[in-house]
Amino acid sequence: MVCASCSNGCAVMMRDPFARFAYFARIAQSDTLQKGARILAPWIPWFSLAWGLVTASLITRNISDPGRFVAAGVFFVFLSLVLQLVAAHAWSQNHEPGRKRVFGFFSSLILQSAAQYFLMFALPFLYFGQYWFAFAMSALFAAVTLWDPWWAWAFKHPVLPVVLRQWVCGLLLSSIMVAFVPSFVAFTSFVVLLACLYLSHFWSVWSAGDPRVQISVQGGTGLKVHLVSLFWKICRTAAVLILPVAAGLQFMTRLSSPFPLLGVWLQQPAFTFGRPTYLDRDTFGPTLHVLENSAIQSGPAGSVLATEICCVTPIIASSSFGSRIEHHWSINGREFETIVLPIARGNGEGAAFRTYSCKRKFARLEPLDTISCDARVLGGITLGTITIQVSPSVDAQ
Repeated sequence: MVCASCSNGCAVMMRDPFARFAYFARIAQSDTLQKGARILAPWIPWFSLAWGLVTASLITRNISDPGRFVAAGVFFVFLSLVLQLVAAHAWSQNHEPGRKRVFGFFSSLILQSAAQYFLMFALPFLYFGQYWFAFAMSALFAAVTLWDPWWAWAFKHPVLPVVLRQWVCGLLLSSIMVAFVPSFVAFTSFVVLLACLYLSHFWSVWSAGDPRVQISVQGGTGLKVHLVSLFWKICRTAAVLILPVAAGLQFMTRLSSPFPLLGVWLQQPAFTFGRPTYLDRDTFGPTLHVLENSAIQSGPAGSVLATEICCVTPIIASSSFGSRIEHHWSINGREFETIVLPIARGNGEGAAFRTYSCKRKFARLEPLDTISCDARVLGGITLGTITIQVSPSVDAQ
Protein backbone atom coordinates (compact mmCIF):
# COMPACT_ATOMS: atom_id res chain seq x y z
CA MET A 1 0.00 0.00 0.00
CA VAL A 2 1.34 3.42 -0.98
CA CYS A 3 0.22 6.48 0.92
CA ALA A 4 -1.28 9.38 -0.97
CA SER A 5 1.33 11.82 0.27
CA CYS A 6 4.13 9.63 -1.11
CA SER A 7 2.35 9.33 -4.43
CA ASN A 8 1.85 13.06 -4.65
CA GLY A 9 5.47 13.66 -3.66
CA CYS A 10 6.77 11.26 -6.31
CA ALA A 11 4.53 12.82 -8.94
CA VAL A 12 5.83 16.28 -8.10
CA MET A 13 9.40 14.97 -8.12
CA MET A 14 8.94 13.44 -11.56
CA ARG A 15 7.55 16.68 -12.96
CA ASP A 16 10.08 19.01 -11.36
CA PRO A 17 13.79 18.27 -11.99
CA PHE A 18 14.81 20.61 -9.18
CA ALA A 19 12.66 18.54 -6.81
CA ARG A 20 14.69 15.49 -7.81
CA PHE A 21 17.89 17.39 -7.03
CA ALA A 22 16.51 18.36 -3.63
CA TYR A 23 15.47 14.76 -2.94
CA PHE A 24 18.97 13.43 -3.60
CA ALA A 25 20.42 16.31 -1.61
CA ARG A 26 18.38 15.26 1.44
CA ILE A 27 19.60 11.68 1.05
CA ALA A 28 23.18 12.94 0.88
CA GLN A 29 22.68 14.67 4.24
CA SER A 30 22.25 11.40 6.13
CA ASP A 31 24.78 10.74 8.90
CA THR A 32 26.07 7.47 7.41
CA LEU A 33 26.75 8.94 4.00
CA GLN A 34 28.34 12.04 5.46
CA LYS A 35 30.65 9.92 7.63
CA GLY A 36 31.71 7.83 4.63
CA ALA A 37 32.21 10.98 2.58
CA ARG A 38 34.51 12.45 5.23
CA ILE A 39 36.64 9.30 5.16
CA LEU A 40 36.88 9.18 1.37
CA ALA A 41 37.18 12.94 0.80
CA PRO A 42 41.04 13.15 0.97
CA TRP A 43 41.35 10.33 -1.56
CA ILE A 44 38.73 11.41 -4.11
CA PRO A 45 40.97 13.97 -5.92
CA TRP A 46 43.66 11.32 -6.34
CA PHE A 47 41.18 8.78 -7.73
CA SER A 48 39.89 11.45 -10.10
CA LEU A 49 43.42 12.35 -11.21
CA ALA A 50 44.30 8.71 -11.87
CA TRP A 51 41.08 8.17 -13.79
CA GLY A 52 41.70 11.29 -15.90
CA LEU A 53 45.24 10.22 -16.79
CA VAL A 54 44.17 6.67 -17.66
CA THR A 55 41.31 7.79 -19.87
CA ALA A 56 43.53 10.38 -21.55
CA SER A 57 46.05 7.67 -22.45
CA LEU A 58 43.27 5.58 -24.00
CA ILE A 59 41.93 8.35 -26.26
CA THR A 60 42.10 7.43 -29.95
CA ARG A 61 43.63 10.46 -31.64
CA ASN A 62 43.22 10.77 -35.39
CA ILE A 63 43.48 14.14 -37.12
CA SER A 64 41.57 12.73 -40.10
CA ASP A 65 38.54 11.96 -37.91
CA PRO A 66 38.09 14.79 -35.39
CA GLY A 67 34.40 14.06 -34.71
CA ARG A 68 34.50 13.31 -30.97
CA PHE A 69 37.07 16.01 -30.35
CA VAL A 70 34.93 18.65 -32.08
CA ALA A 71 31.78 17.38 -30.36
CA ALA A 72 33.41 17.64 -26.92
CA GLY A 73 34.52 21.22 -27.65
CA VAL A 74 31.10 22.30 -28.97
CA PHE A 75 29.38 20.65 -26.01
CA PHE A 76 31.66 22.41 -23.52
CA VAL A 77 31.30 25.87 -25.07
CA PHE A 78 27.50 25.79 -25.43
CA LEU A 79 26.78 24.08 -22.12
CA SER A 80 29.01 26.53 -20.26
CA LEU A 81 27.10 29.41 -21.86
CA VAL A 82 23.76 27.88 -20.84
CA LEU A 83 24.95 27.30 -17.30
CA GLN A 84 26.13 30.88 -17.08
CA LEU A 85 22.63 32.08 -18.01
CA VAL A 86 21.02 29.69 -15.53
CA ALA A 87 23.36 30.79 -12.76
CA ALA A 88 22.71 34.44 -13.55
CA HIS A 89 18.90 34.19 -13.51
CA ALA A 90 17.62 31.04 -11.85
CA TRP A 91 19.60 31.41 -8.64
CA SER A 92 18.72 35.05 -8.28
CA GLN A 93 15.42 33.75 -6.91
CA ASN A 94 15.12 32.14 -3.49
CA HIS A 95 15.61 28.48 -4.42
CA GLU A 96 16.40 25.76 -1.93
CA PRO A 97 20.14 25.54 -1.14
CA GLY A 98 20.05 21.76 -1.72
CA ARG A 99 18.92 22.22 -5.31
CA LYS A 100 21.65 24.72 -5.98
CA ARG A 101 24.37 22.46 -4.55
CA VAL A 102 23.27 19.38 -6.50
CA PHE A 103 22.79 21.35 -9.71
CA GLY A 104 26.20 22.98 -9.30
CA PHE A 105 27.88 19.62 -8.63
CA PHE A 106 26.51 17.88 -11.73
CA SER A 107 27.07 20.85 -14.03
CA SER A 108 30.66 21.20 -12.77
CA LEU A 109 31.30 17.48 -13.31
CA ILE A 110 29.94 17.51 -16.87
CA LEU A 111 31.93 20.59 -17.85
CA GLN A 112 35.08 19.18 -16.26
CA SER A 113 34.79 15.95 -18.27
CA ALA A 114 34.17 17.75 -21.58
CA ALA A 115 37.04 20.23 -21.12
CA GLN A 116 39.37 17.45 -19.97
CA TYR A 117 38.68 15.29 -23.04
CA PHE A 118 39.10 18.23 -25.42
CA LEU A 119 42.38 19.46 -23.94
CA MET A 120 43.96 16.03 -23.52
CA PHE A 121 43.08 15.23 -27.14
CA ALA A 122 44.72 18.44 -28.39
CA LEU A 123 47.95 18.33 -26.35
CA PRO A 124 49.92 15.82 -28.51
CA PHE A 125 49.14 17.71 -31.73
CA LEU A 126 50.31 20.98 -30.17
CA TYR A 127 53.49 19.24 -29.03
CA PHE A 128 54.21 17.72 -32.46
CA GLY A 129 53.71 21.13 -34.07
CA GLN A 130 56.01 22.78 -31.49
CA TYR A 131 53.31 25.35 -30.76
CA TRP A 132 54.81 25.93 -27.34
CA PHE A 133 52.59 28.76 -26.12
CA ALA A 134 49.41 26.90 -27.01
CA PHE A 135 50.85 23.71 -25.54
CA ALA A 136 51.68 25.45 -22.24
CA MET A 137 48.24 27.08 -22.00
CA SER A 138 46.43 23.83 -22.79
CA ALA A 139 48.60 21.87 -20.33
CA LEU A 140 47.83 24.44 -17.61
CA PHE A 141 44.07 24.22 -18.21
CA ALA A 142 44.27 20.41 -18.45
CA ALA A 143 46.01 20.30 -15.06
CA VAL A 144 43.16 22.37 -13.59
CA THR A 145 40.58 19.92 -14.94
CA LEU A 146 42.54 16.89 -13.70
CA TRP A 147 42.87 18.04 -10.07
CA ASP A 148 39.43 18.38 -8.46
CA PRO A 149 40.28 21.05 -5.83
CA TRP A 150 41.68 23.31 -8.56
CA TRP A 151 38.66 22.74 -10.77
CA ALA A 152 36.21 23.44 -7.93
CA TRP A 153 37.97 26.76 -7.30
CA ALA A 154 38.16 27.65 -11.01
CA PHE A 155 34.51 26.72 -11.63
CA LYS A 156 33.35 29.29 -9.06
CA HIS A 157 35.83 31.99 -10.10
CA PRO A 158 34.26 35.00 -11.88
CA VAL A 159 36.86 35.04 -14.69
CA LEU A 160 38.52 31.64 -15.20
CA PRO A 161 35.49 29.86 -16.72
CA VAL A 162 35.21 32.67 -19.26
CA VAL A 163 38.90 32.46 -20.20
CA LEU A 164 38.74 28.66 -20.45
CA ARG A 165 35.68 28.93 -22.70
CA GLN A 166 37.53 31.38 -24.95
CA TRP A 167 40.57 29.11 -25.14
CA VAL A 168 38.61 25.97 -25.97
CA CYS A 169 36.53 27.85 -28.53
CA GLY A 170 39.65 29.26 -30.22
CA LEU A 171 41.26 25.83 -30.61
CA LEU A 172 37.91 24.36 -31.62
CA LEU A 173 37.39 26.87 -34.43
CA SER A 174 40.95 26.34 -35.60
CA SER A 175 40.42 22.58 -35.87
CA ILE A 176 37.05 23.05 -37.61
CA MET A 177 38.59 25.38 -40.21
CA VAL A 178 41.37 22.88 -40.91
CA ALA A 179 39.18 19.77 -41.04
CA PHE A 180 36.00 21.05 -42.68
CA VAL A 181 36.64 24.35 -44.49
CA PRO A 182 40.37 24.29 -45.40
CA SER A 183 39.80 26.79 -48.21
CA PHE A 184 39.24 29.47 -45.57
CA VAL A 185 42.10 28.70 -43.17
CA ALA A 186 43.58 32.13 -43.94
CA PHE A 187 40.65 33.65 -42.02
CA THR A 188 41.11 31.47 -38.93
CA SER A 189 42.64 34.24 -36.80
CA PHE A 190 39.82 36.63 -37.69
CA VAL A 191 37.11 34.08 -36.85
CA VAL A 192 38.82 33.26 -33.54
CA LEU A 193 39.13 36.97 -32.77
CA LEU A 194 35.37 37.52 -33.19
CA ALA A 195 34.49 34.43 -31.16
CA CYS A 196 36.83 35.30 -28.27
CA LEU A 197 35.55 38.87 -28.22
CA TYR A 198 31.96 37.68 -28.02
CA LEU A 199 32.70 35.03 -25.39
CA SER A 200 34.56 37.53 -23.21
CA HIS A 201 31.20 38.90 -21.94
CA PHE A 202 33.17 41.83 -20.61
CA TRP A 203 29.95 43.80 -20.16
CA SER A 204 28.56 41.25 -17.68
CA VAL A 205 31.95 40.63 -16.05
CA TRP A 206 32.29 44.37 -15.50
CA SER A 207 28.90 44.65 -13.80
CA ALA A 208 29.11 41.39 -11.82
CA GLY A 209 29.49 41.60 -8.09
CA ASP A 210 32.55 40.20 -6.39
CA PRO A 211 32.50 38.96 -2.78
CA ARG A 212 36.12 40.03 -2.38
CA VAL A 213 34.95 43.63 -2.57
CA GLN A 214 32.85 43.20 0.58
CA ILE A 215 35.76 41.46 2.33
CA SER A 216 38.20 44.21 1.35
CA VAL A 217 36.04 47.16 2.39
CA GLN A 218 34.63 46.10 5.73
CA GLY A 219 34.36 49.21 7.77
CA GLY A 220 35.51 51.38 4.87
CA THR A 221 34.07 54.64 3.62
CA GLY A 222 31.84 55.01 0.56
CA LEU A 223 34.78 56.27 -1.53
CA LYS A 224 36.89 53.28 -0.52
CA VAL A 225 34.10 50.89 -1.47
CA HIS A 226 33.79 52.58 -4.86
CA LEU A 227 37.53 52.52 -5.56
CA VAL A 228 37.96 48.86 -4.55
CA SER A 229 34.94 47.85 -6.63
CA LEU A 230 36.29 49.79 -9.61
CA PHE A 231 39.69 48.11 -9.22
CA TRP A 232 38.20 44.60 -9.32
CA LYS A 233 36.02 45.49 -12.29
CA ILE A 234 39.04 46.69 -14.25
CA CYS A 235 41.04 43.57 -13.32
CA ARG A 236 38.22 41.20 -14.32
CA THR A 237 37.56 42.98 -17.60
CA ALA A 238 41.26 43.09 -18.51
CA ALA A 239 41.59 39.37 -17.77
CA VAL A 240 38.75 38.33 -20.08
CA LEU A 241 40.03 40.61 -22.86
CA ILE A 242 43.58 39.17 -22.90
CA LEU A 243 42.81 36.38 -25.37
CA PRO A 244 40.76 38.57 -27.76
CA VAL A 245 43.63 41.08 -27.84
CA ALA A 246 46.14 38.27 -28.43
CA ALA A 247 43.98 36.89 -31.26
CA GLY A 248 43.82 40.38 -32.79
CA LEU A 249 47.61 40.69 -32.69
CA GLN A 250 47.88 37.25 -34.26
CA PHE A 251 45.52 38.33 -37.04
CA MET A 252 47.68 41.37 -37.79
CA THR A 253 51.10 39.70 -37.48
CA ARG A 254 50.15 36.22 -38.82
CA LEU A 255 52.12 34.47 -36.11
CA SER A 256 51.28 30.94 -34.94
CA SER A 257 50.52 32.06 -31.38
CA PRO A 258 48.36 31.92 -29.43
CA PHE A 259 45.91 29.94 -31.61
CA PRO A 260 47.73 27.69 -34.12
CA LEU A 261 46.15 25.70 -36.92
CA LEU A 262 45.29 22.68 -34.82
CA GLY A 263 45.98 19.50 -36.76
CA VAL A 264 48.55 21.02 -39.15
CA TRP A 265 52.26 21.12 -38.41
CA LEU A 266 55.70 20.87 -39.98
CA GLN A 267 57.52 17.58 -39.59
CA GLN A 268 61.26 18.20 -39.19
CA PRO A 269 61.60 21.28 -41.42
CA ALA A 270 65.16 21.87 -42.57
CA PHE A 271 67.51 23.55 -45.03
CA THR A 272 69.26 21.45 -47.68
CA PHE A 273 72.05 22.12 -50.18
CA GLY A 274 70.31 21.71 -53.53
CA ARG A 275 66.87 20.22 -54.08
CA PRO A 276 66.19 17.53 -51.48
CA THR A 277 66.29 13.87 -52.40
CA TYR A 278 66.52 12.23 -48.98
CA LEU A 279 65.85 14.56 -46.09
CA ASP A 280 67.71 12.37 -43.60
CA ARG A 281 70.87 12.69 -45.73
CA ASP A 282 70.56 16.14 -47.30
CA THR A 283 69.53 18.25 -44.32
CA PHE A 284 72.10 20.46 -42.62
CA GLY A 285 70.13 21.82 -39.73
CA PRO A 286 66.48 22.04 -38.70
CA THR A 287 66.91 25.06 -36.42
CA LEU A 288 70.34 26.66 -36.52
CA HIS A 289 73.37 25.76 -38.57
CA VAL A 290 76.57 27.41 -39.84
CA LEU A 291 76.84 28.25 -43.52
CA GLU A 292 80.50 28.42 -44.56
CA ASN A 293 81.58 31.90 -45.64
CA SER A 294 83.88 30.42 -48.29
CA ALA A 295 80.79 29.20 -50.20
CA ILE A 296 79.57 32.79 -50.74
CA GLN A 297 80.63 34.89 -53.74
CA SER A 298 79.89 38.52 -52.96
CA GLY A 299 79.80 41.38 -55.45
CA PRO A 300 78.33 44.88 -55.85
CA ALA A 301 74.97 43.46 -56.93
CA GLY A 302 74.69 41.07 -53.98
CA SER A 303 75.83 37.62 -52.96
CA VAL A 304 75.60 34.32 -54.81
CA LEU A 305 75.94 30.94 -53.14
CA ALA A 306 78.08 28.27 -54.78
CA THR A 307 75.14 25.87 -54.29
CA GLU A 308 71.53 26.93 -53.84
CA ILE A 309 69.95 26.27 -50.49
CA CYS A 310 66.39 25.00 -50.17
CA CYS A 311 63.86 25.54 -47.41
CA VAL A 312 62.06 22.20 -46.98
CA THR A 313 58.81 22.16 -44.98
CA PRO A 314 57.11 18.74 -44.87
CA ILE A 315 53.48 19.25 -43.80
CA ILE A 316 51.40 16.86 -41.71
CA ALA A 317 47.63 17.42 -41.97
CA SER A 318 44.34 15.61 -42.31
CA SER A 319 43.43 14.25 -45.74
CA SER A 320 40.79 16.97 -46.17
CA PHE A 321 43.34 19.77 -45.81
CA GLY A 322 44.46 21.68 -48.89
CA SER A 323 46.04 25.12 -49.05
CA ARG A 324 48.74 27.00 -50.89
CA ILE A 325 51.87 27.59 -48.84
CA GLU A 326 54.00 30.73 -48.74
CA HIS A 327 57.72 30.77 -47.98
CA HIS A 328 58.82 34.14 -46.65
CA TRP A 329 62.62 34.52 -46.92
CA SER A 330 64.30 37.05 -44.63
CA ILE A 331 67.79 38.26 -43.74
CA ASN A 332 68.22 39.43 -40.16
CA GLY A 333 64.45 39.61 -39.76
CA ARG A 334 63.89 41.73 -42.89
CA GLU A 335 61.78 39.96 -45.48
CA PHE A 336 63.13 40.23 -49.03
CA GLU A 337 61.11 37.68 -51.01
CA THR A 338 57.89 35.67 -50.82
CA ILE A 339 57.54 32.47 -52.84
CA VAL A 340 54.04 31.04 -53.28
CA LEU A 341 54.06 27.25 -53.64
CA PRO A 342 51.42 24.94 -55.17
CA ILE A 343 48.57 23.56 -53.08
CA ALA A 344 49.76 21.30 -50.28
CA ARG A 345 47.51 18.34 -49.61
CA GLY A 346 47.23 16.56 -46.29
CA ASN A 347 48.10 12.89 -46.35
CA GLY A 348 47.02 12.07 -42.81
CA GLU A 349 49.23 11.43 -39.80
CA GLY A 350 51.44 8.79 -41.41
CA ALA A 351 52.96 10.76 -44.28
CA ALA A 352 54.04 14.35 -44.88
CA PHE A 353 53.42 16.45 -47.97
CA ARG A 354 56.86 17.87 -48.77
CA THR A 355 56.98 21.50 -49.88
CA TYR A 356 60.16 23.44 -50.56
CA SER A 357 61.59 26.53 -52.23
CA CYS A 358 65.21 27.23 -53.17
CA LYS A 359 67.39 30.34 -53.43
CA ARG A 360 70.90 31.06 -54.57
CA LYS A 361 71.00 34.84 -54.96
CA PHE A 362 70.72 37.11 -51.93
CA ALA A 363 71.36 40.67 -50.97
CA ARG A 364 74.94 41.07 -49.80
CA LEU A 365 75.57 38.64 -46.95
CA GLU A 366 77.93 39.42 -44.10
CA PRO A 367 79.40 37.16 -41.42
CA LEU A 368 76.89 36.37 -38.66
CA ASP A 369 73.92 37.31 -40.86
CA THR A 370 70.87 35.12 -40.24
CA ILE A 371 68.77 33.71 -43.08
CA SER A 372 65.27 32.58 -42.14
CA CYS A 373 62.41 30.90 -43.96
CA ASP A 374 58.89 31.37 -42.65
CA ALA A 375 56.24 28.86 -43.85
CA ARG A 376 52.63 30.08 -43.84
CA VAL A 377 49.32 29.05 -45.26
CA LEU A 378 48.44 31.45 -48.07
CA GLY A 379 47.68 34.83 -46.46
CA GLY A 380 47.30 33.21 -43.06
CA ILE A 381 48.97 31.78 -39.99
CA THR A 382 52.61 30.77 -39.67
CA LEU A 383 53.25 27.03 -39.52
CA GLY A 384 56.91 27.28 -38.58
CA THR A 385 60.20 29.10 -39.10
CA ILE A 386 63.72 27.76 -39.66
CA THR A 387 67.01 29.70 -39.65
CA ILE A 388 70.67 29.38 -40.56
CA GLN A 389 73.58 31.67 -39.82
CA VAL A 390 76.51 32.79 -41.98
CA SER A 391 79.70 31.91 -40.11
CA PRO A 392 82.84 34.04 -40.12
CA SER A 393 85.53 32.88 -42.51
CA VAL A 394 88.44 30.87 -41.22
CA ASP A 395 90.79 33.84 -41.78
CA ALA A 396 88.52 36.14 -39.77
CA GLN A 397 88.61 33.75 -36.84
